[in-house]
Amino acid sequence: MPPPFFDVAELLIEAIHSRAFPGAAIEVGDQGGVIWRRTLGRLSYDEAALPTTADTIFDLASLTKVIATASLAMRAVDDRRFSLADRVGQWLPAWTGTDREEVTIADLLAHASGLTAYLPFYVDHTRRIDFEPAICRLALEYPPRTQSVYSDLGFILLGFILEDAQPRGAAFAGTPGAVDPARRLHAQFERLARSFTTEPLAFNPPRTWRVRTAD
Repeated sequence: MPPPFFDVAELLIEAIHSRAFPGAAIEVGDQGGVIWRRTLGRLSYDEAALPTTADTIFDLASLTKVIATASLAMRAVDDRRFSLADRVGQWLPAWTGTDREEVTIADLLAHASGLTAYLPFYVDHTRRIDFEPAICRLALEYPPRTQSVYSDLGFILLGFILEDAQPRGAAFAGTPGAVDPARRLHAQFERLARSFTTEPLAFNPPRTWRVRTAD
């Protein structure tokens, strides 16, 4: 009889051999603790790369939309910092036009705002002061709520709203129009992450993590 999770391990081994990815780490558990854990492959396709371990750090890429931004949005709703029914234009003044005036925070979360999936704004833009109006003034790709098109751009706007949605009564004695550093999206998420894991989980990982980060 094969050991528990044999099929899962075989699937990962096959994927590594077919170069779907160079390495993997998997863990299965319940409220009682870890049931099964396995690491396979290496940190990169380089044959000299270090093997994957339980301490390997992986780039979660677009999983951050669910793990970070969406989670923070739900916290903001619980804290009554904003409502899912709030219109985007209430928070972002550049979001104007009859074609988008009814778009809500819920629509951003549902990828139903009408925004296109992706544009390489990072090539010419580096700061929020550039990104925000560029995204807000884009022609919509479809009428809001008629489709659900996965959009990086909608979640970028959601991140800006989260930074602006200060707790009631909060004030920041900084430059007018500036965001309190503690309210930056990455700072909000780091506080959230500490509440449910002791493992490294953050935006902009430091260089000291590089030696154990998978490519």
